Amino acid sequence: MATDTISALGAGSGVDVKALAQSLVDAEKIPRKTSIDDKIKKTESSISGISAIKFVMSELQTAFAALKDQSDFNVINTRVSDPTAIGVTSGPSTPAGSHSITVTALATAQRSISGSDVNGGFAALDSAVNASQPFSLNLNSGSFNAPSKVFNSGATANSTATLNFGSLLTGESVTVNGLTFTANSDLTANQVAAAYANIASGAIASTVATNNPASAALGSFSGTFATGYSSAAATTGAGNQLVLTSSTAGAENIAPPTTTSTSSTVTNSFLTGATRASTSTLSFAALIAGQSVTVNGLTFTAKSALNPTQVAEAFSSIANTGVSAATITAANTNSAKLGTYSGTFAAGYSAGVSASGVVTLTSAANGAADIDTPTSFANIAIDADYTSPAGIVASINAANLGVTAQLINTGHASAPYRIMVTGQTGASNTFTLTPSAAIPGLTFSNIQNAGNAALTVNGVPISSSSNKVLNVIVGTTLDLFNTTSNAKLDFSRDTSAVKAKITDLVTKFNDANTMLGVVSDPKSTVETYGATLVGNSIVNTVRTQLRSLITTDSNSKSGGLTALRDIGLSISRTGELTLDATKLDSSLQSKFEHVVTMLSANRENQSDFSVLSRGAAGEAVKKIGTLIGATGLLSTQSTNFTTKVTNYKQELEKLDDRMTMLLSRYNKQFGAMESMVGQSKSMKDSLKSSFEGMMSVYTNK
Repeated sequence: MATDTISALGAGSGVDVKALAQSLVDAEKIPRKTSIDDKIKKTESSISGISAIKFVMSELQTAFAALKDQSDFNVINTRVSDPTAIGVTSGPSTPAGSHSITVTALATAQRSISGSDVNGGFAALDSAVNASQPFSLNLNSGSFNAPSKVFNSGATANSTATLNFGSLLTGESVTVNGLTFTANSDLTANQVAAAYANIASGAIASTVATNNPASAALGSFSGTFATGYSSAAATTGAGNQLVLTSSTAGAENIAPPTTTSTSSTVTNSFLTGATRASTSTLSFAALIAGQSVTVNGLTFTAKSALNPTQVAEAFSSIANTGVSAATITAANTNSAKLGTYSGTFAAGYSAGVSASGVVTLTSAANGAADIDTPTSFANIAIDADYTSPAGIVASINAANLGVTAQLINTGHASAPYRIMVTGQTGASNTFTLTPSAAIPGLTFSNIQNAGNAALTVNGVPISSSSNKVLNVIVGTTLDLFNTTSNAKLDFSRDTSAVKAKITDLVTKFNDANTMLGVVSDPKSTVETYGATLVGNSIVNTVRTQLRSLITTDSNSKSGGLTALRDIGLSISRTGELTLDATKLDSSLQSKFEHVVTMLSANRENQSDFSVLSRGAAGEAVKKIGTLIGATGLLSTQSTNFTTKVTNYKQELEKLDDRMTMLLSRYNKQFGAMESMVGQSKSMKDSLKSSFEGMMSVYTNK
């Protein structure tokens, strides 16, 4: 054949060396390439199988998620006999049942209006108010929670004043605690002491004389025995000693007794009942921007909304020496950034270190009286540019202090514009609004008082500061629109939505179980996914976790329900999830609240980072999320397969490079061979020609 080829070509070896080189390369390359391509195909199929499992598990997670929140079970049907008076919003914990409701009053907000019906208010919206000079409006509102105070007096016992009397001569007098006794004859010390025996607190001279006729016969009384102390009988023995006892614990001493006698005295031995320092413990409330609180003479005004801890820190660690606002501002720089100080923290009490919104004030002296009751208020600044009715309204609204203002055109002939200010509903939300100066037309009077809503629910009287009444029926919000008498409210449970969700859960579970069978069955003919994970252990791992979602006990057991099996879910021998509809219906009808708890743990939008119980559905959502998440088992396996495909493709590239180099080498080698064969053929032709020439000489041809 080679000879025929050479003859056909007529030159060189006559062999197609390029085809020969390619054939040699293909003989080496194709088996290797086929092997790598098979690996890529198999690995990419495995990735498809993983994707299929992730998809069906994600669908199952969605089905569980529909049962993980308490609100997912809000399946109460509501009927109200008088919807014009009452609106109802039920919740997942609302029990089925019937209720009777009577509304006798709606919650109202205080409304106050400036000016008067006779004189009106302001002539125009831009009328100059207060001669265009800036001023402020002081707002005191029931919605401003002043610090609560618990006082603990250091006075633990009644004080006593033990008096030792001397004798009196005719006309001489002695004064004790405001009551004067003048002798009309010479008296012994015992007789003088007897004149002050058994006197009640606040007794006047005539009463003392009436109650003590023996002493009244020996002298005259004048003045009043001051309130706060009473006297006992004269002490036996020397007989000239008398004890006065205070009516309150820790009272101060009486005024020093005096006498006109030149030969005797009255001595007082005082024993105080104040044995330790007094304390006043303050629990602070939050402040809104612009709100002030005053404690012991010092006022702090918030620049922005502050929590109780921040407010308490503003009054922390203050000395008892009468500290000015400027000194506190310089010392308490953190609080000074949050608000402004004014006034002086009165001497006599010091403030300790705040802790969680609480500060304790301690008196410097034992048994000191309590501080003044703390107050809370706000001053609304009316700048010069806003000293008009419209500007005042804008300033009140901009302060955002829980009251709103609007201008009312009353139609008054000369001054129709009046400012109406409205507070929040509820009897505790009364307010006063007082200008810092007397300004005509800017005195406010009430046209509606703040009041609570009054209603009865099933015969129980209810008072609410708002017309939105929460949880008087468990899990229910009532919106009051009007008064009504004996309205009927019925709640009936509709479990069809929950049943549909559980049925969908069964479907999604079985879809996942079926897909696990498809990807692991070597005989599966399902396009794309069939037999893609044959022999891969991940299938059994996922299948085990899938079963555990149903069989594991809930971490929020309730009412005898411990797991999904208790509401009718069970796994067959083939791994299929089945639903006992009768058992589910029974659970939903007789143990609905327990079903909710077992599935959701009565949680709502629980964070993935929460350590609280989640219920069976919540735990399933979290476990599936871990399985299919970016760092989960399935994603990790998929990433590993993707890496393998990348490596296989790199092997193909390297194989192509090697084969290209091999082909080039073969071509060079065969090219050299062709050259040698050509040269040999040329020499053969030359020699043949020479030999034939020589023969022709000898043969004469």
